Amino acid sequence: MTIRKLVTSRITPESRSEARDRLDLAPIRLVESEAEILIRLCGAVDIGASEAVLDAARQAASSTKAVRLDWSEADHVDLSALQIVLALDAALATDGRALEIGEMPPRVRQHVASAGLAEILDRSRR
Repeated sequence: MTIRKLVTSRITPESRSEARDRLDLAPIRLVESEAEILIRLCGAVDIGASEAVLDAARQAASSTKAVRLDWSEADHVDLSALQIVLALDAALATDGRALEIGEMPPRVRQHVASAGLAEILDRSRR
């Protein structure tokens, strides 16, 4: 199964509860308001947090609200999380929505650039 399909897979009440438990322990916060879902990445977002990032992406993709990514508090975002961010952006685009990507801290931008993804994420920034 591709990452994009994982992002758009159906969320059941049981999986939503499990996702909340993972999000509570991960360097990621999901803040939902009436108008938007904010995904906030904090600290080191590595492979250990990828399941929580995927859970947040699934919840955001299954919603009809605007989705915003804030990584201003992130120290490091590894390729597993970046892949999920790109898949979320693509999944939202198929619904005619856009992922609003916030400004990257220099330390994260450097890692994103070394992965060759800066141009792609810059195109997605709103």
